[in-house]
Amino acid sequence: MKASAVCAILSLSGVMVGATHLSDSRLSKVYDVMNAISTHSWENGTKSEAILEWTYPTLSVFTSTGNPFPGAGSITSGQISQIIDIAQTTLQNRPASNTSAAARGGSSLLQDDAAGDPASLGIAVLLANLTTGDAQVNGVGYGDAATQELNYLLYDVPRVSGACDDEASCELWLYYPPASTNGTNGTSNATLSAATTGAISHRAQYAQLWSDSVFMVPPFLAAYGVWSANQTLLQTAYTQCALYRQYLRTSSGLWMHIVGSSSGLDYGLWATGNAWAAYGMLRVWASIYHSPYRGEMGSQMADLASWSGEIVQAAEQYITSDGLFHNYINDTSTFEDAAGAALMAATGLRLSTLNITNNYVPAALTLLSGVSDKVNSTGYLTQVVNPNSFGAQGTESPEGQSFVIMAYSAFKEWEQRGQSGFNGSGDPLGMGSAAGRRVGPVLGLGLESGWGWMLGLGVGLGGVLWAGL
Repeated sequence: MKASAVCAILSLSGVMVGATHLSDSRLSKVYDVMNAISTHSWENGTKSEAILEWTYPTLSVFTSTGNPFPGAGSITSGQISQIIDIAQTTLQNRPASNTSAAARGGSSLLQDDAAGDPASLGIAVLLANLTTGDAQVNGVGYGDAATQELNYLLYDVPRVSGACDDEASCELWLYYPPASTNGTNGTSNATLSAATTGAISHRAQYAQLWSDSVFMVPPFLAAYGVWSANQTLLQTAYTQCALYRQYLRTSSGLWMHIVGSSSGLDYGLWATGNAWAAYGMLRVWASIYHSPYRGEMGSQMADLASWSGEIVQAAEQYITSDGLFHNYINDTSTFEDAAGAALMAATGLRLSTLNITNNYVPAALTLLSGVSDKVNSTGYLTQVVNPNSFGAQGTESPEGQSFVIMAYSAFKEWEQRGQSGFNGSGDPLGMGSAAGRRVGPVLGLGLESGWGWMLGLGVGLGGVLWAGL
């Protein structure tokens, strides 16, 4: 009878019975799987960001002690060998030239139907340029390749203008920016000013905006801007975030996934897409923070912080009883996905470590605990969306592996900085922590639940589960 009562309470409350905190040995397996299965451009670009945050944290834009934009000679290629490997492989596979008939200014780092995805590798290439003295691969220097990628985005990729509303009624049109007249030292501010209108299409051959692109393109533009002392490029990174938000944001605060022309549009509130956007905007925020222009770009930083937090705030009410999101956040008929939940957890924790707000720490801890429970003994994140078919459940996710590493990178720094926003005791990822957590609507009820009343049950049911070997 007592057991039945306990089950009834748990069922009605929606509270997750188990909670998992991944050990370093399990995270090492997650890291190894990430390296083993990442093949596509955006997967390797995301992997490079995860490697920076986990292995070389003082070079991450989220660092509080290092410099993510070091000067020439301050670090060597041997100190960041994993990043160099990614950059070298990228240039080994780089097309000899831009084969597009519309090419007027640059060349993508990789041949790709997506114009935005190869840009995710740009920061790795910039770091390789810095540490190797612009060494060449297949006759092309890292610096030249990065500049060609920049010019490709600014001058070769179609732009999008128009408007969308919540009913997915979009009137968008395609145009190309003026041709570049820049020299070999990069894009001039005068030339760039003509290319700051219109959202850069995520697709190369037709006009489409994907929420994913906010993670891929603006952070590269921002990084290039800091290293080249070009404030206009930082402003362009901000403007691209603003334009994507203008076209994709719904009145709920969540973003649609894909709008524009041609087929394959997706007006749904895709969990991973919202996380891509929220995290990408934080990366731009952090780039501006570490730049010489921080004092002049306070309003832009305030916007980016607000827009990123807005997504987390809009999403947290949809966290499921398992500590995840449905693949389409507001559609309970879709499967629960651990990949998007992992990146959203990282976003909530980074908002705290950047001293922006601690409001989303409870939600982030709930998500990270739920995600951790889906990492199996071999280091694979399970219950994930198929990265190549975003409406279908997959068996593995290279980007999901990176998201877990990024989330735990944020978690470790958050712990080191004093666990701001956590008012409980014990392991923040454990069910015996007395940490307040938000549970999604269950049986039509929105339920705020603290773990305090569950302490006795937590002990009886095993408390936190540490995932070891």
